[in-house]
Amino acid sequence: MNAWDNHITGNEKFQLMGKLKKVRRQPLSAAFISKEKEIAQDFIKLKEAEVSILSQRAKLHDIIYNDISSYFFFAKIKERQQCQMIGDITGSDGMHYHGPQEVGDAFVEYYRQLLGTSLRVQAVDADTIASGVCLILWLSIPFCSDNPCITSIFLWDYIKLDGKIIKDMDRTQAFQIAMKTWAKWVDSAVDHTRTKVVYQGISASHYHGADFGKSKAQNCIAEMSPVLGSSSPSPPSPGEEIMKRILGQMKSPAYFLDISLLTQLRPDAHPKSFVNPQHSGADCTHWCIAGVPDSWNLLMDAAFKLF
Repeated sequence: MNAWDNHITGNEKFQLMGKLKKVRRQPLSAAFISKEKEIAQDFIKLKEAEVSILSQRAKLHDIIYNDISSYFFFAKIKERQQCQMIGDITGSDGMHYHGPQEVGDAFVEYYRQLLGTSLRVQAVDADTIASGVCLILWLSIPFCSDNPCITSIFLWDYIKLDGKIIKDMDRTQAFQIAMKTWAKWVDSAVDHTRTKVVYQGISASHYHGADFGKSKAQNCIAEMSPVLGSSSPSPPSPGEEIMKRILGQMKSPAYFLDISLLTQLRPDAHPKSFVNPQHSGADCTHWCIAGVPDSWNLLMDAAFKLF
């Protein structure tokens, strides 16, 4: 007989306590133990089913909101790109141009007229040089860069120096030798009473995130804005110190058009992959036009007024 079915006289609380005592003293039957295990297993299955349902809900929630986040991210990227695009422009001929193709053609035509073509350019004759001031402008390329995209351009099998043939050499050392040779030629061969020599400094490249304060960036391809502030997060090129030292040692120092810091602050202004959308690499050396080169051209124009 089940201990719980025993009749106990008294109030309800007394009856309950008495039955609990009898149940506690009565050994558990095999059927009760089996039933308890069965119920426990059913409970575990129900909890596993609950966890599975919650997991599926979480995955569905993640998919929905990740899709929304991805859509928002790419929409913002597209918006930022469109903000930098010139949708319409008035050309030098007074005509209005609309759309990327027409605007691009207008820019190309403008700079073609500005720079001239091989059919329009005329050689400067001796009379022109004799009658006025002659300007010699020297440009400095990123000669001392450690970027493989640049150093691969200046790759020699052999170099002849002081009558000796050597196997290549350190780029910084080569730049210093070239600068000294150039400075001696300018001091000895240029008539400084009639000719002004301008030396344009090194234009920065941005092939490493450290060049513009983003150590995790592989190159400039994702940059959409300039470096904020008036100082660069990266040190100047080693060639810059060599340049300034040798220019200062010249008998008649050339005018130094220093564009290095100006260009260091603009990782956003390179052609990147826009020159050829099918090209997987990024051009982080050259500059978009109109763009940074126009800034140093304005500096050059201001310098002319000082000559």
